[in-house]
Amino acid sequence: MDIERLSNDRLLVVLEGERRLAIRTGIPARGFAAQRVSAAARAGGQIVAGDRFESWPVQRLIEHEGEFYLCGPERGGVTLAEHLAAVPVTSPDWIPGFLRSCISAFQYDDVSLANVTTSLVGPSGEVLFLYRHVADEINKHLPLPHRRSAHFPYRLERPTRFDTEVYQVLAILYHALSGVPVCDEEEAQASARCHSAALEKAPLHLHRPELNGALCALIEDGLARSDARTTDLLPHIVETIETAGITDIIDEQEKATRRAAAEERATRNRAGNRRREFFRTRGWTIVLATLALGMVLYLPVTIIRNRLAAPATAGMGPREVAETYYEAWNELDHMLMEDTLARGVARGTIREVTNVYVIDRVQTARQWESVLMQADAWLAADRPEGRMPYGIVDLTTQLLRTGEETADVRAEYEIWRPDSAEGTEGEPDTLAIRSRIVDRLTLSSTQHGWEISEISTTIRSEERIPVSVTDPRSD
Repeated sequence: MDIERLSNDRLLVVLEGERRLAIRTGIPARGFAAQRVSAAARAGGQIVAGDRFESWPVQRLIEHEGEFYLCGPERGGVTLAEHLAAVPVTSPDWIPGFLRSCISAFQYDDVSLANVTTSLVGPSGEVLFLYRHVADEINKHLPLPHRRSAHFPYRLERPTRFDTEVYQVLAILYHALSGVPVCDEEEAQASARCHSAALEKAPLHLHRPELNGALCALIEDGLARSDARTTDLLPHIVETIETAGITDIIDEQEKATRRAAAEERATRNRAGNRRREFFRTRGWTIVLATLALGMVLYLPVTIIRNRLAAPATAGMGPREVAETYYEAWNELDHMLMEDTLARGVARGTIREVTNVYVIDRVQTARQWESVLMQADAWLAADRPEGRMPYGIVDLTTQLLRTGEETADVRAEYEIWRPDSAEGTEGEPDTLAIRSRIVDRLTLSSTQHGWEISEISTTIRSEERIPVSVTDPRSD
């Protein structure tokens, strides 16, 4: 086997006279992460070119310089990380084709853009999307130094699937056009706070005042507001680039005017942050009272409306309903959990999720950031201090039986929950309980599809792990 390094992210491998492309994962070739990625990787991915899909199988894993590379058929192109190393872009070049491929791929749940290291962009804009479970395993187990460049600058911490994908593309566009990442913090907590806070994102004209104003507005609005990240946003961006280009022809005076306006916006944003800090330190009781009143008024109306409407799981199969239940649990979406359950089922779990959600909102209102962190993100970030894990990891489901009226699904997963115990000096120790669970779910047929009518839970193992929730930056 002959190996030629094409770039930091790509290898040319000649094996038995056949030329192949190997793409860097960043995963060390030894240990638990290597086992998980190795087990998933052979599913490979899809090369998406516009609305055309072509399989890109991973024919083998190549170990090179201590890391795993995905080795498959030879393709032209460079990774997104390589494109972003040569920014800012001065012509659209690869961007419209890249966006069109993303628009097509985002219609399907089983593929993902993964991260900027493993995403190949070909000369005509074709893009390598890995199958989602492959991408998730790679992203989940990336070592922290590599996450800081390939993952943190582009991904939201707790979004929906579609929201994550579109936001990631917008963050990549921001970097490509401005020359700098929208969020370049190296720590998981700081990066997550930047992504979730619209006011912390600098206007594009602050970096390049010659950029097309309409294009900047679309990107900035999408990065700032989740409701702007609709299915129409990326097509609108493509149309703007192809009809008006990425830059305007303006003189130096107009550049100075635009940069000054961007500076003014940034100043207003900083003032907004100061007001936010005021409410965090002095006005949080008002926020909490308003939140409590809103919950009292909102929940009964929502419950009545949801009972009358078709559930969000209408048309799903038994296994899909079961997976939706656990995904909603992980997202603290107790309303979606209700849609998967028959009346009276899993009341204790619903109360737990509702309480955790309220505690999370109260903590955010008081300190403008949450101590809670999704367990998979917490583990992937090497258990950062100052954060408490909550949620499900390593979920697997199996459809055991399907009948006309009932079905059975087996679910196995690991769940992390916060807890406390009395310490050696009388002070409470903060703990995380890690439990290995097996559930057997019975689902019943309804007029809309399936709902979970019974859950039988077996705890396989349980471990109490000390966790530090004192932010090291406060020292």
